[in-house]
Amino acid sequence: MNPPSCPILDLVRSSGEETAEVNGNAPNPGQRQTALLPHFRRQSDCDEYLSWLHRRIVRNPRDLLSHSQRIMLSHQQENTKELVGALLDLFIATSNDALDLRRSLLALVRDGLDREHFVFFLRHLQQSLGSSNSVPESSHSLLVTPIEGTTDLVIRMDQTEDSPPPLLEQAYEQLQLGNTDKGRRYLELALQHDPGDPLVSMELLAIYKHQGLRQDFYRTYTELSGRKLAFPELWKQLDTRFSEHSH
Repeated sequence: MNPPSCPILDLVRSSGEETAEVNGNAPNPGQRQTALLPHFRRQSDCDEYLSWLHRRIVRNPRDLLSHSQRIMLSHQQENTKELVGALLDLFIATSNDALDLRRSLLALVRDGLDREHFVFFLRHLQQSLGSSNSVPESSHSLLVTPIEGTTDLVIRMDQTEDSPPPLLEQAYEQLQLGNTDKGRRYLELALQHDPGDPLVSMELLAIYKHQGLRQDFYRTYTELSGRKLAFPELWKQLDTRFSEHSH
């Protein structure tokens, strides 16, 4: 029996190909994947998007899509310190969960880490991080605070009042259980409530794309055509993709 589909993990893998094993060859840096990251024309746009991801993670530390995008964006920008902090936050937030996601992301960004950092994260793939652990570098982490004079951690995992709405929480719960159809329906309801929510749009687009849900995509796209959707260029890209594949 095949394992349940994981839309976020699908984003990390190139279409039709499995990500290299962590202990195997590192992915080619020239073929870095973007997990539906927007195309940034200016560095300031990239910096603004990264700040937005920071806010999403602080509000909801278990927002796996934002963690994944932050890691991949840091790798794409060759920002090693941000990449280490992003990986550290993902490993803390997922604890012993999402092993496949952590393994795939670590394999993907292997070429952006030095040996010390890579070995550290490899060691903690199946061993959760806690306040008793020491880390090589955590200055860019959003979820930990170094204790002065040591590398021990104080972990911050409390969600703020500005946490995701109930529909999004229910969608994540269903997606983590492998119930993609039910999770998708919750996301569609959330998007009807707020078409401008970037996180909902990107998660929903990922499901439409990787599940090949052409009919569901066009139903949602048509229903919300008169409203301002987040990332309209990504909706248009998927529209073009489905149109080309229909011929």
